[in-house]
Amino acid sequence: MLRAIRFTVKFNWQLPLFMIRSIKKNAHRIVIISTERIIVELNKMLISEYPDKAVKLLIITDLSKYIIPEINNLRNLTQNKFHAWDALGHTLEVLKRVSPELKCRLAALFHDIGKFKTKEIENGEIHFYEHEKVGAEITKEILMRLKYPNDIINPVVDVVENHMRTKQYGLEAEFVTDKTLRKLQNDLGENLELLLNLIDGDNNSHAEAFNLPEQVKNIRKRLDILGVNNETKIVLPINGHEIMEILELQPGPEIKNVLDFVKEKYFENPQLTKEETFKLIKNEWAKV
Repeated sequence: MLRAIRFTVKFNWQLPLFMIRSIKKNAHRIVIISTERIIVELNKMLISEYPDKAVKLLIITDLSKYIIPEINNLRNLTQNKFHAWDALGHTLEVLKRVSPELKCRLAALFHDIGKFKTKEIENGEIHFYEHEKVGAEITKEILMRLKYPNDIINPVVDVVENHMRTKQYGLEAEFVTDKTLRKLQNDLGENLELLLNLIDGDNNSHAEAFNLPEQVKNIRKRLDILGVNNETKIVLPINGHEIMEILELQPGPEIKNVLDFVKEKYFENPQLTKEETFKLIKNEWAKV
């Protein structure tokens, strides 16, 4: 049943109606197949040229109910004025716009999965407060249930949780500071490009008046100028042991507070020297 759908999207065939009916009648039997075999077929569908068509067929044939039942919750889930489709239609649009790489396609498939649980209507307007955080939790549950490896689960969950990070950056990223971009890079590390890929697909899958076609392009340009694209972890000019020495502190949570302070200063000025950092710390902690 899964291979019928997979070959349909691989070769862009039209799945005959009698086969759709037959799959729907027997969809419940997919549970006798190992999870590992199921995700092999699912992965091939997702990285195909028509991943949206594959997901539609999984839903139409009821196979989704036994593999990823959560995705059905997005059907007919109306959204706000920023969207041209319901939550499922929007998801499918994002899915076909992102790169045909498994982690990216999985992140696109699940990026709004938390909207079903977070929908609220206030003064006649629809909101999905913190749907990205709820969605990250649901995504982790789904991927663990499907027995994906951690090197797939962790980045996909990370990206789903952060896919709203740039919403306030402006149409062309004109409102974002260098400090904020450095923090974004540090938080995402090697998953930054994966996140930007998803955000770009998401930004261009809204109602036409609310699309942001230039935002990610300009974020990438800014990151190039800052020279932080290829970094995966910042190296602070001072470490915890040195902090304990200059402030005469014992190991404990206060060290983390100082390191967080240093990190904020680093994001403002990555050219900070060790001596300048010592001075900043002494001045700040003299106030305490």
